[in-house]
Amino acid sequence: MTNEDKVDILKNEYRDMLEMVTNKVNIKSIDPKPGFIAQFEVTVNAPSYYITGSGDTNPKPTDQMKFYVEIPEEYPDKAGPHVYYAQGKYLASINAYRNGSQCIDKWVYDPEHAGRNTTLSGAVRKTIMDIIHDPTVSRYDSMANSSLESWQRSKTSSGEFPTCRLSELIRPDGGVRSEKTRTALPVKSSQTVSRVRTASSAQNADSGNTRSASHMRTPLPTCTAGSDTAGCRVRTPLPVKAEGR
Repeated sequence: MTNEDKVDILKNEYRDMLEMVTNKVNIKSIDPKPGFIAQFEVTVNAPSYYITGSGDTNPKPTDQMKFYVEIPEEYPDKAGPHVYYAQGKYLASINAYRNGSQCIDKWVYDPEHAGRNTTLSGAVRKTIMDIIHDPTVSRYDSMANSSLESWQRSKTSSGEFPTCRLSELIRPDGGVRSEKTRTALPVKSSQTVSRVRTASSAQNADSGNTRSASHMRTPLPTCTAGSDTAGCRVRTPLPVKAEGR
């Protein structure tokens, strides 16, 4: 997979994430660390609980949590994203490791069976659900931090969890379309699509059965800084390291 393919995938993933969340969640791209091709900072403004480090077993209330999503150079066919919390403010959850890393679902990428693939928007959605302690994603059978099991079970039983409605953070239809219908395959460039259209039209014209351009697939919109393209909410460019850097 070429670096251009990865950039196309990340642009689409970034757009999907922005379309998925409400204004209580801020997602922005930031300069990636060495060894990664992209990085996102996600701020969730919702009630939650945090711990300060690996030895902390006393969760503290907060109204904001921040986490980061790192995209490795092997993404997406050989490695998935790394999700972790800001230093000194780790999520207090059985689904978050004591070192601040977030446990996400097993990463799956199969270009031949795209419907089975996991996505960045799916990983972000699950992390947001963990932040509000949504019981539907609590994994008591495979805990990342078992020291918080009793605390989390008690809060859930008393009705304190989840801390707010998911609809306050995720749009009612947010993520559903992305998870079920997007292919996670590289989107062809406009030049490629143009060549396909030209070749197809010429072939059909020779046979007296020219197809309408409306039948051809068009690439998803490319989001650029300050753009107001319909369906595109990107306001900042996505920094991606060039191949070989």
